[in-house]
Amino acid sequence: MKTLKYILLGLGVVLTPIAIYSYSQYKKALETCYLTAGIVLHNISYNLLSFTLLLKIKNTTDVAIILKNQHYDIYFLDVKVAEASRPDKQVIHANSCSPFSIDVSFSPSKVLGNILSSLADIIKNKEKIKIKVVAIADINTMGFTKKNFHYETTLTLKDLLDEEPNSDGECKC
Repeated sequence: MKTLKYILLGLGVVLTPIAIYSYSQYKKALETCYLTAGIVLHNISYNLLSFTLLLKIKNTTDVAIILKNQHYDIYFLDVKVAEASRPDKQVIHANSCSPFSIDVSFSPSKVLGNILSSLADIIKNKEKIKIKVVAIADINTMGFTKKNFHYETTLTLKDLLDEEPNSDGECKC
């Protein structure tokens, strides 16, 4: 009986720190941030604007994070213009930044009213052109899974065109 008691106590002493560490890494994974890496324009016309939004995901944990079932809603000047999905599994390695891209295409005529009302300001000020990305994904790390994790970031045209986007924020690569 004493032997079983010592075995259970030993297991508790060994497994408790592992469980605490695993859970702390999981909580840290939920604080993962997205960085602007740039934009690649494919087509600009009245009927079609298509581009690839280049982003990076920063993982500050000591373990890999796996993203699955990614869904993105893209807003241009506060109007939802596109949806994108990535059904593939994406691994974000420990203590690193992993690049990824979202292909976006929409008809600018959908947001023409918003653009025309402040066209002069937009032309003068790149901070006025805002692209919002709302992401929902399943996150898995060290056996913990968070379904439908929600993340939102707003980028400006200035952010996308800067040589060193996001260089002044806490989320650096």
